[in-house]
Amino acid sequence: MSMIGLRFTPPDASYDGFRFRLARTLVLVFAFFATIFFIKHVLVFRSDHTVSMLPEPFRVIANYLVAYYFLTFAGAVEFFLILAGFGAVFWLNLPKQYFAGRYVDYGKERATPEAKSVTLFLVLTALSLILISVPFLTLHFPTWLSALMKYGPVAVAILQYLAVMPQTDGIERTAAIDKLGWDMRSFDSTHRSTPNPAVTKELKACSALLSPSDPDAARRFLMQGSTTVIWSGMAALFRNLEAFLGVSAELITLHDSAAQALAFALGELLDARGAQPTVILTTDAEHRSVRHVLEQRLQPLYRYRIETVALQKLLWTNVSAGEIVDTLVEACREKKADIAVLSHVFPDTGIVLDLKGLIDTARRENLGTLFAFDGSEAVGNVTVGDDAFSRSAYYAFHGHGWLLGSPSIGILVRNDWLLRVAGGVSQAVAVPRSFSSLRQAVSSDVPPAFEGSSPSFALNYVLMQEWLPVGVENATLQTNKLANLFRDEMQRRGIRTLGISRESSAVVITDIPQPEAMQHALQLKRLDCRIVTANLEGGQAASGIRFSFHHYHSDDDVRDLAELVGNINAEAIRSRPAPEAQLRLVERSFTKSV
Repeated sequence: MSMIGLRFTPPDASYDGFRFRLARTLVLVFAFFATIFFIKHVLVFRSDHTVSMLPEPFRVIANYLVAYYFLTFAGAVEFFLILAGFGAVFWLNLPKQYFAGRYVDYGKERATPEAKSVTLFLVLTALSLILISVPFLTLHFPTWLSALMKYGPVAVAILQYLAVMPQTDGIERTAAIDKLGWDMRSFDSTHRSTPNPAVTKELKACSALLSPSDPDAARRFLMQGSTTVIWSGMAALFRNLEAFLGVSAELITLHDSAAQALAFALGELLDARGAQPTVILTTDAEHRSVRHVLEQRLQPLYRYRIETVALQKLLWTNVSAGEIVDTLVEACREKKADIAVLSHVFPDTGIVLDLKGLIDTARRENLGTLFAFDGSEAVGNVTVGDDAFSRSAYYAFHGHGWLLGSPSIGILVRNDWLLRVAGGVSQAVAVPRSFSSLRQAVSSDVPPAFEGSSPSFALNYVLMQEWLPVGVENATLQTNKLANLFRDEMQRRGIRTLGISRESSAVVITDIPQPEAMQHALQLKRLDCRIVTANLEGGQAASGIRFSFHHYHSDDDVRDLAELVGNINAEAIRSRPAPEAQLRLVERSFTKSV
């Protein structure tokens, strides 16, 4: 039985535990009353010590119950109160809503299926016994004593439950602050378990307004929007991005993806440099799309040398943020880098680069390096403000992932002043590609097709309905708090996490026995997470599981996840053979063979 893991009683510190304890108390008390009334109204004890039954006792009892509940006012009121009370407690779960803010563990649904089946059986049994006992309590006892017997067991069960719950007056609870009802099972910044129904509804409505048979009407809708949907045109999208990012819409361009935004930015810089020899610095910790842009898309068109800094080994060994900055500054100095293409938050490990410290140090040493950042893992994860936009030449990111939009649209913030002063770019280059202008695309450049426009519709929708009402600062503070809670829970369970910085809302656990098996176990629970790997120096391979926390999560979601991860890890450690046992087995085999 223990091997199978059956458990017929739910945990006390759960709402199923409350229902189980309440139903069990009601069954015990009213089963006693029903037994007494059964003996009194069904059985006859004779003087010769024989027992017989009264004539048609069950018909008499049934008629009495029907008459009490349906022919008397007091009985009808009690019948309604009994059904309403059971519905509120065992079906609508109203006490759960009341106590959720007072107890840490209240409301966690961790009961096994067999425990829930036992609870259901007890609830139905308690309801039947109460309906039988209440009329007889009224018949045989005074009003005050009858009321005490009817409502006393309920009060006892509730007080008994409250006694086992921990008070949390001094504990701050973190509730989800989302507006659109996201899937709480998604702990991956690039994937959602199920599409958000609100976003899907907006996209379907916009698709219906983009008629292929009327390109002019479709183009008008793209530029001006409609009162029947949230979309109000391209200019409105740029205004929403301006309010969200805190930068002028004149500095923003839209592209097909973050990778294309970076390609556009680097192409502009390389065009301005002309025939000058150029060195572009990057690291081995960037997203593969960045390497693809540098090696496959741009290098056939421009002449430059790529220098790659070995940064993965530092990220996976928990070095300080200052050491990462020193390594990059030293590489810029040694390689004489003209352009550096780096991630603000490294995609696999979730470690945040000290962007301000890096650029300020490079300027103090007069290195002359221009920095272009991939912020796809940063915007919506950490606070991105003037320190990033005013110090970098370009800052690119996409509209899905952390921003919760649909793949894929790229957003580029262009630092006109810095490019003019340090990069030799007098003005932005006019780009014939659609969705790439300095402020908003003119109607002639916008393709009247839903496939190319749906990412813009989705981004605009989540900006207006989610990010602007919630506030990017509130969202990033929320996610950071949840990530730190998860780190603390992992540390308490002896599981190592990457990064000594506590800024990022992405957490990678590593040095776990079977990461693939753990991910599979989590996927069976329909929880989204991601395996990350790295090839370190000396042929060493590193792996871990990455979890991304969003503002639609609560601290209960994080604690539940941490408990599940801890249990899976503990089971994996227990199932792993001990090195000593393996050694003794080898020695016995070797001795026998001799």
